[in-house]
Amino acid sequence: MNRTIIKSILVLVSLIICVSLYGCTKKVERENTSRSTQKQAVNKKFQKQLLEDIKQVSPEQDPGLWEEHSKEETLLTSSNGVSKLLGDGTNKIVGYKTYKVPDTWMIDDSHTKDKEQDAVWKLSGKKGWRSYVECYMLPTYVGDIADLTGRRADKTEIADILEKDGLKFSEKDMVTIGETKWHVGLNVSSSNNIVRVTFYYVEPDKGSFNESIQVVHLLAPLNKLKANKENREQFLKDISQTKTMITTFSETKEKEVPAFTDSDRN
Repeated sequence: MNRTIIKSILVLVSLIICVSLYGCTKKVERENTSRSTQKQAVNKKFQKQLLEDIKQVSPEQDPGLWEEHSKEETLLTSSNGVSKLLGDGTNKIVGYKTYKVPDTWMIDDSHTKDKEQDAVWKLSGKKGWRSYVECYMLPTYVGDIADLTGRRADKTEIADILEKDGLKFSEKDMVTIGETKWHVGLNVSSSNNIVRVTFYYVEPDKGSFNESIQVVHLLAPLNKLKANKENREQFLKDISQTKTMITTFSETKEKEVPAFTDSDRN
């Protein structure tokens, strides 16, 4: 057999192998794409059902817990860039709301610098279950009120304020808590192993510079939530207590505080 024929046979065999490998590669790619699509569909279904369950949960009906075994806390409203100084300027007026949490909720010192501005609470359950509730306020004004260019944010600007705070949701809706309609959003991160449920309420425009967006997050471990029915029930119990906590928020009050803290002076 001459060299030309041998070369032709080798080229033909190489082509057959390449075509076979290409076909196998494309098959694997299609199978991977199909599995990825199926996984996304399952995750989407899981999130939709979870949000529906969250919406259906009622505030906890345990007056003994909330009347006898709870503590009252304070959360400052947004100043919206306005500083109401008094007298010689050493003190100022700030807005705040009071709210209650169960005695079993413990402040997470590692994530809370000032609990009147941004409080993170630890909630513990059975078999090592732990979740967190975070409460804080965001502004409802844009521009500089001091030079009269400030004004109440419109819907688009409110959305921008939320987005800048990292509030993006895979699922969202409205839910009535007590007598008030709150927004509820869900964010599930497999890479960070976190389920974050966000309740937020944009206070109506009544001409006060203390008007805020009230934000309450509940964060829980995704793997434990999916692990068994008991953990899911514990998660929904935490949601129930969080909703009850939300109903205890007072109307905005005002108090006098030092205009500058030690950190401001340094």
